[in-house]
Amino acid sequence: KMAVRALWVLGLDPAPYVLFSRRYPSVERRAKHFNDASYAELPGDKEMCDLITAALQGRKPSGDPCELEHLTFAPVLALDDSRIFPVVTVKQNATVLVCVPLFESSASASMCTSYADIPGVTVGLALLEDMGRALTAIMASSKSITGIQTELHTYLTVAAPLGTPLLTDRAAIAGLLAAKPGSKLPVEKLPAWKPVLHKGKQAITITVQERCASAQYDKPDVADVYRLFGTATCKADLEGLPDVSLTLAAARPLSDLATHACVQLAEASTQAAGAVKLRFAPPADAFELFHYQVAVDFLHPIRGFFQLKCVGPETVKFLLQLKLHDNLPNTFEHCDVLLPFRGRGRVRDIEGAPSCGTATINADGHSVLWRIGQKFVGKNNVVAYPGVVHFGKDGPVEDADPFCVGLNAYAQLSFKMADTSAVGVAIDAGSIATLPASKFKLAIARELVSDDYKIWNSLGEARSCLPPPKA
Repeated sequence: KMAVRALWVLGLDPAPYVLFSRRYPSVERRAKHFNDASYAELPGDKEMCDLITAALQGRKPSGDPCELEHLTFAPVLALDDSRIFPVVTVKQNATVLVCVPLFESSASASMCTSYADIPGVTVGLALLEDMGRALTAIMASSKSITGIQTELHTYLTVAAPLGTPLLTDRAAIAGLLAAKPGSKLPVEKLPAWKPVLHKGKQAITITVQERCASAQYDKPDVADVYRLFGTATCKADLEGLPDVSLTLAAARPLSDLATHACVQLAEASTQAAGAVKLRFAPPADAFELFHYQVAVDFLHPIRGFFQLKCVGPETVKFLLQLKLHDNLPNTFEHCDVLLPFRGRGRVRDIEGAPSCGTATINADGHSVLWRIGQKFVGKNNVVAYPGVVHFGKDGPVEDADPFCVGLNAYAQLSFKMADTSAVGVAIDAGSIATLPASKFKLAIARELVSDDYKIWNSLGEARSCLPPPKA
């Protein structure tokens, strides 16, 4: 099994120091045995801290704390003239989490084309990421260094007692440690992914969030781009170790359907048309039940038309029209449009009124914000905003996009629709069952959310990608 030789948590403020360290002598003996002549003993904590800091700085340590501002955090390092390898690092706020995974043969390094091919690196990275989440919670509740060190030691006693990661989820570890001492052991052996059984009211909560990204050009030589991807998150508070089954339906075929490791898909011959049956043994915590994508460009939730032209040295005139797709409900939790003009002077004044909602100068002073509200109020679900914008002569902001000058402009949409799916993804509440059968409270929610949703000015240039050449 993959294991780590040692772990460190380094603090960076005001100067590098070792906040916590843990070494595993049994794993170190394995490293010495496997690597033989190429074995390099791990240095002390202070020396290790200096080596890591120097490696992240890309030069020898000079002792100047100001150099910490120039640290570049690489995920995998080689220290002490590459004698200590691999060293996995994860930066988190003002700390750096470090581990040295067991690398059982120097000869195998030549067979690895990338760090991802080294099992110890991926195991170490996963351990550090979970440990980082635990550290965030620990530091929020404990202010003293001694308290943080004690909590981290307790965490690693369960997560990796002998250097091999076993159970690294902090919530599961907390539940395990909260069990009353002296309580009877369960009759059946509990799996590592659910070390603590739920007691109390039973409930299953599933949330399907669909995100859509769009780039619309209104140009005959540039095709519009549309991407839609979704994630279902599940939290099952069920007593015992039951299996849960449900049916996932979609009006359109889903591409790249990926499920959690605990999920089993029904055989294709037993699935109804457009439906997939899932069966899974849920972990103790919330988890991502499945992901999906829709590759076919068939549905933009909101279609737009945007034209902008210059009518003076510091004045532009524009027309923005939006139409909601007929198959979607005309109700939003919010729907806003941002017209950024960061490549020009500050917005001095705006003229014109939208057919729905309100328009104001945004707080940054370099954009116009159109708040449509919770509904498209207009015939055939169409709303429009004709307007004129006057700019000052103070010039663009420092971080202005050099491309977005002159007529090169876009409108950025941000919206959220509850209980909606653009492709008709739905989970049949009547199909959800547990084995063995039990009663539980069920909550299913869906939402459609905009991602990067832009409508480019059809009178200017726009960023776009050329399709790959045909074979």
